[in-house]
Amino acid sequence: MQNYFITTDSGCDLLYDFVKSIDVIPLKMKYIIDSKEYTDSMTQSQYDKFFNDMKDGAVPTTVQINPLEFVEFFTPLAEENKPIVHICMSSGISGTYQNALSAKEMLLEKFPNLELYIVDTLMTSTGNGSLCILASKLRSEGKSAAECAEILEDKKLSVHACFTTDDITYLHRGGRVSKIGYVVSKALKIYPVMRVNNNGELRVFAKSRGQKATWDTILKYIEDNVVSPEEQTIYISDAANDDGAKKLGALIQSRFHFKDVFYSRIGTIIGTHTGPNLLTIFFMGVDRQPD
Repeated sequence: MQNYFITTDSGCDLLYDFVKSIDVIPLKMKYIIDSKEYTDSMTQSQYDKFFNDMKDGAVPTTVQINPLEFVEFFTPLAEENKPIVHICMSSGISGTYQNALSAKEMLLEKFPNLELYIVDTLMTSTGNGSLCILASKLRSEGKSAAECAEILEDKKLSVHACFTTDDITYLHRGGRVSKIGYVVSKALKIYPVMRVNNNGELRVFAKSRGQKATWDTILKYIEDNVVSPEEQTIYISDAANDDGAKKLGALIQSRFHFKDVFYSRIGTIIGTHTGPNLLTIFFMGVDRQPD
């Protein structure tokens, strides 16, 4: 039996069965379509339906986890009298981290000896998921909850993310792309390439015309930032774009020879803001820098 809990939220973009297999407990987030609220089941079948619905015109919105929901989630674990390491979505894109901190203050009133470490990953999607995998490994190696949290804090800015999509409709709706940029990009097939900066914020850092130029930009980003690819796993996630993910993965491997490639699917929470067709990569490199 594990001597502390590792928790996260379903924005980690790992399937539930996998998260369960590494003994990480997810708080399943919610989203709304046509005034109906759904819970993210973290299953492939739900993700397939979700993106098909978006392609058919559905416009989902997400529901932020509030402090009371965090209290409800953490309370049964606190009653076990074991430490908790919670791996949280970036404070740069969501108020979830601050709400988790508020919940911790509330919980300490009832559980004054509670050991609850809340890690602001300053990252999103499977970048969070990669830190969940690392945390599970650290626990298996005998690291304490405090040591695990400290290592995650030390490593989190080494996690890099690079995103692109050939359909910027949803980024435009979310304010990531201006109306003029949207019209020009659609007409000229100019695709944004985005990164997560050191504040955990999503930023467009390049615009490329066509798939080849876009993927060349991603390869250059890896080249400029990766450290020892042959010793690490690269994570590649897609939003209903499995074929693109596999092609991009093969291209990356032909150049950099990562030890392994871990493919995953963008889920409902991140997918609400990015839409179908998104491709993302996550790897370890030099510490992320300001814009």
